[in-house]
Amino acid sequence: MNDQKVKLEIMLPQHVADELSYMIELINEAGSMAMDANSGYTVEDLAKYILCHIADGSRRPGAWERQMLEMLGLVANDPKHCVYRQSYGKPQSENDELVKVASMPLFDNLSQDQKD
Repeated sequence: MNDQKVKLEIMLPQHVADELSYMIELINEAGSMAMDANSGYTVEDLAKYILCHIADGSRRPGAWERQMLEMLGLVANDPKHCVYRQSYGKPQSENDELVKVASMPLFDNLSQDQKD
């Protein structure tokens, strides 16, 4: 895995930034299941945490993070997005695409009598 960092800048509506700031304030005061109290977390830390989980859900169809992507409507309507990938990013070869996991029809191997 490449540990090179990429800087992203985003613009958020003020009310969203206010809510995220308040959320981090509460977490810094009381902690959460994922973040310890009194650790000085920032909204940027929160965004990094969330985006890392989104990336994991994108490449791992069986992961709990995929459920979050599905609820947000962020799984592409493409069978390539339903393949487990060991590494991040676009596969360099077909060998990177290991196991088809999600969005497989459940009844493809049933006879017509069994479907009725």
